[in-house]
Amino acid sequence: MLFDYRIHDPQNSNTNMDSVIDFTLNISGKAIPLGLGFKNCEGKLSQFVPLAHKISDIITDITLKSQNEKRCKISCRKGCSACCNYIIPISSAEAVYLHDYTITLPDKTRKMIVRSFMLAAQKIASSQIPKLADKTIAQLDNLEGISQWYRQLQLQCPFLFANCCSIYNHRPLACREYFVTSPPKYCKPEASGNQATLILPFSIAEILMDVSNSIEDTSDEAIILPLTMFWYSMNKKRTEETFPTGQLAERFVQVLTAPKNLQKA
Repeated sequence: MLFDYRIHDPQNSNTNMDSVIDFTLNISGKAIPLGLGFKNCEGKLSQFVPLAHKISDIITDITLKSQNEKRCKISCRKGCSACCNYIIPISSAEAVYLHDYTITLPDKTRKMIVRSFMLAAQKIASSQIPKLADKTIAQLDNLEGISQWYRQLQLQCPFLFANCCSIYNHRPLACREYFVTSPPKYCKPEASGNQATLILPFSIAEILMDVSNSIEDTSDEAIILPLTMFWYSMNKKRTEETFPTGQLAERFVQVLTAPKNLQKA
């Protein structure tokens, strides 16, 4: 493990890490002191994803507990897969992580998932993708056109089988951070646009995408989840690139604690 975190506690000193960056997050009115530890070596962006999962889980757990105290009900339940038909943007770091995790799965499961990705990519390739003019997806003020195009494709997530996520503990950050607070009936495709969702103080999905783009010097790159395997096959050289772990850790903390995120929190 190249990266880890600690919530400041004398019993948890991160002794297996070479260096630690201390910072504080304000979550639901609580100041949470954290430390981001790392080994002093080279690492791939994808090796940062498990830590991003842990930080995201801290934020969502505290926020959900606060919402429960306010009697705010979360409608999401196991077996409800309505949001698994939504367009999910992921960073290059997550794309490599998901690919590398998929190839470790049992042969039968892996083949089913790869086939689902292949069919989804073919359907996307044969469709009329909306023109974005000179703007990237991240720069558009209104993504409704893109979302509507994707809904019309009627694609479900390639990781979804029998209405359950086959990689739930490793699912993308955008999925981990999506919680519906409106009644389940508003999650149906015909009611799209009427859902109310939980607003988190920080979006680790967006922050990791920012970090990935800045470290790799790419311009607002976002990968549509069903194209993960295709993107990986077209970017083999990038998937093997390594960076100083300290650079990755420092950039992550820099973006996470940037004024715009602190004001949001």
